[in-house]
Amino acid sequence: MPLIPPIKRKKLVVTGYGPFGNYEENPSSIIVKKLKETGLPDDLKVDYELETHLLDVAYDKADTFVCDNVQKKPAHFYIHIGVHPFKKIVKLEQQSSSDGYCRKDINGTCPSNDRACVAPNCGTTEKLQSSFDCKKAVNNIKPKFADTHIIIESSIDPGNYLCGYIFYCTLKANNGKSLFIHIPTFDETSKPETIQKIVEEIIREVLKQCP
Repeated sequence: MPLIPPIKRKKLVVTGYGPFGNYEENPSSIIVKKLKETGLPDDLKVDYELETHLLDVAYDKADTFVCDNVQKKPAHFYIHIGVHPFKKIVKLEQQSSSDGYCRKDINGTCPSNDRACVAPNCGTTEKLQSSFDCKKAVNNIKPKFADTHIIIESSIDPGNYLCGYIFYCTLKANNGKSLFIHIPTFDETSKPETIQKIVEEIIREVLKQCP
């Protein structure tokens, strides 16, 4: 009886960030660590494998990640998670820009000309959209978490710091197959386990829309 070759699973990469500013422990790193521990739900493991990365809040580290993990060995989809100052709100970012990255990172540096490393050479600002429909996903996810009092919404402004930076870079390098999720700091409403469940549901929507 001939051997059946193993099914080659598609790779889903999820990243979080380390400490910066007032965030001694970045909530995104906690969620990514939890995802690494639990893995994908059993029904998704059949077709997808999860790979996680924790990145320093530094432009050169983002550049290295894009070069080594996106351009050289691209995954099926990239999901980046970062913290924002808005309490009890989870945002799914639809787009990001090539320019405007003038806020210094944890090493006190900015990218050359405040532009992403993979930005067009012509000097014009470029905005890229995710192939993932954030509004559609929000409409599907919100009812499932109505009793948590956490707002889940789509956004077109990931900011001009490392969040927007790495999101633009992976959108560019992976043909739009990338998403950024902004999560709040943890409190009695936004508990880590609740935010993790929301992120897991977003992952399910990503793999449903972009199988």
